[in-house]
Amino acid sequence: MSTSRAWFAIVLLMACGGTAAAPPPVTGPVGPTATTGGATTDPATPFDPEVVRASLAAAPGTEACSAEAGETFAALMTRQGALLGGPGQIDERFRCQPPSAEDGEGAPWMCTWTVAAKPPATVDPDDPCGGECCSSFSVQVEVAADGAANLAGAACLAAG
Repeated sequence: MSTSRAWFAIVLLMACGGTAAAPPPVTGPVGPTATTGGATTDPATPFDPEVVRASLAAAPGTEACSAEAGETFAALMTRQGALLGGPGQIDERFRCQPPSAEDGEGAPWMCTWTVAAKPPATVDPDDPCGGECCSSFSVQVEVAADGAANLAGAACLAAG
């Protein structure tokens, strides 16, 4: 994981005392982001994010991600989504971000599958972080430009 991505993960965990909403789509100078789950895929993405997502979904979950015996990543994400509130109360996203210039040529993309509790419709100005709102669970996997995902190296992050 690049230094910038590591700092992003740390900042995400620290936001609002350990709780954070799913980050907005990345735009601007950091480069394109391919997002699925309602948004279109950036044409600059050298692979199909849906193929990567399907590959990850079918792969066996890892002990490092607290997967139960025989549980796929799809089942793990469904279980985590249910813990966060279930249908209608969570946002689910899959996004792929290109490597930064500092990562060097040929560095892998980082794809992240996230389920996050939806924030309340209105934000309390005295508690902008929303208490326990916006906890999330993410699986991150490195993906080569040809679409080959390093499924064995998948990492998980539970924020909030």
